[in-house]
Amino acid sequence: MNYNFSIMRITKVSAILLLVFSCSFQIQAAEKGGASLIFMTDFNPPFAETKDGEPSGINIEILNLLCRELQMEEPEIRFYPWARAFEELQNNSRAVLIGVARTEERAELFKWAGPYLSVRFGLFARKDAGYSVRYFSIFDSYRLGIVYGDVIEELVAGSRYVHSVSRVNSNTQNIKILNSRRVDLIGSMEYTFFQDIRRMNLNPDDYLMVHQLQELTAWIAFNKEIPTTTVAGFQAAFESRHDEINSIITKYIR
Repeated sequence: MNYNFSIMRITKVSAILLLVFSCSFQIQAAEKGGASLIFMTDFNPPFAETKDGEPSGINIEILNLLCRELQMEEPEIRFYPWARAFEELQNNSRAVLIGVARTEERAELFKWAGPYLSVRFGLFARKDAGYSVRYFSIFDSYRLGIVYGDVIEELVAGSRYVHSVSRVNSNTQNIKILNSRRVDLIGSMEYTFFQDIRRMNLNPDDYLMVHQLQELTAWIAFNKEIPTTTVAGFQAAFESRHDEINSIITKYIR
């Protein structure tokens, strides 16, 4: 039984490596023809940020690893506000966006490689505002802060507890309007929320998630015009570098 399993595993690994090599050749040929990909992300620690002027973070390291596996040049990564990056992804035939939460609504809009991480999205409040997990009610009415174009808007669509929505360009701006009492709750990814709280020199113990919306997976999303062979190459690279990808994630999130 072990012997057969080993043969199957070797065969699978060999098939993945063959696919990586084949797709790598096609991607390089496309790049030489002027059809290079445009890689984008938003400023979203610990997933994407800059240190000493250089891009860093989970998404950046994973993308660089995949490109090395595909024998591509080191990618130039453009930092855009989330709303602009998401618009580019939909409208630019060479656009690739790193770190997109995949939902049913988004699934058919793009091509996908991944996933590489599960993340929780929820509604956050200041503890001194009197909200808690126990007393959050879907029958009450709250002023909600969200980032333009963020998946939160999809997750709360139609919810009766949303009285009004304030939209801003970044999660740090969202936290600021929460602290100024302009909103009651803000929607965010859990990792991002507490990372930004620390970066702003605020005390994480002063805040809490009062309601979990959904747990989603993070992917690399490709404009639908990008060839399927290109996307398949990235998917194969994901599978062949699975262990290294997990090591990158645990370096940032413990």
